[in-house]
Amino acid sequence: MRSLPLSLALLVSLSVTASAFELVGGTATLEWRNGQGAERQTHFTGGVELSLGAGFSTQLSVKNTNYRDEIPANNFGSFGYELHAIWRPQAEGLALGVFTGREDFDPWYGYQGIEAKYDAGSFSAEAAVSDYSGPGYDARHMTLELGYQINDRFGVVAGYSTLKQDGVNDTAKISYIGATAKVADGFSLFGKYSDVRGSGFEYGDVEVGIRFDFGNGVTFHQRSYSEIFPEG
Repeated sequence: MRSLPLSLALLVSLSVTASAFELVGGTATLEWRNGQGAERQTHFTGGVELSLGAGFSTQLSVKNTNYRDEIPANNFGSFGYELHAIWRPQAEGLALGVFTGREDFDPWYGYQGIEAKYDAGSFSAEAAVSDYSGPGYDARHMTLELGYQINDRFGVVAGYSTLKQDGVNDTAKISYIGATAKVADGFSLFGKYSDVRGSGFEYGDVEVGIRFDFGNGVTFHQRSYSEIFPEG
């Protein structure tokens, strides 16, 4: 599998020389997904971001997913963790990052990639290119998400991504729309519908959840395999 030209190790080694770590913020989400058939999924994600000074920060996150089926033998869970190294250049609202992570998931996936986010008032855009690898599996994921904050309480998002497995003449295409509603200080409810299509399969995925943000939250989305590809 071709590997992305990452500078994560260099960024981290330079960043940890900062004299002080300052907490930027964090987030925690609990969500439920309705896969195809009888499968039900519960996802918990938590993350924090620390400022390292000189325009650099690091984002750490963990994720736990549980899959439950009417047939108990089909039940299983996964756990993952990831690290982002983030740089904010002089351009206002722009953040650039590299990331790496691992998820123990049927049986496991390692991943790394590059990402960018731009905030301009009510509008935001986030994009990433990621490589995923595991036993007998290599794939590249590309994604773009656009967001619009309607007011202090309501926001909407729309996104599109592709997942191309090496050696397979097919590309999975995922498009989605979602909405967020702030219900209390720091707490929001959210929902998302994803349309997943590929050669020989087509299905929809519905997810709803609650999110708690403190401070300024975190900059980037979680990038684990269970996060970027809604399983049917």
